[in-house]
Amino acid sequence: DVILWQDLGFDGDNFVNVNLDDSAAASIASAGGTFSGTFRPFSALSVLNGQPAAGTWQLRIFDDTNQDPGTLTSWSLELSTSSSQCNFVVPNAASD
Repeated sequence: DVILWQDLGFDGDNFVNVNLDDSAAASIASAGGTFSGTFRPFSALSVLNGQPAAGTWQLRIFDDTNQDPGTLTSWSLELSTSSSQCNFVVPNAASD
């Protein structure tokens, strides 16, 4: 398992066009408000290097705050075999 982010955002915070990349300058943990841009995830995506891309990929979401539920509207996973990068893209995910 790779933890992309955990316990981020509060009422009104949204994730819009978020890219997660191990080589990003800023950590997602340091972002605030509306999350937009490219960030390093909580756990390095590089742990997936060398793993087979074929098969079933799962995105598991757990909202541990009952006060302001969120909605995931889309996501994608981009794999590259020409470099050692694995990027996770959340184009239009919203969280209240």
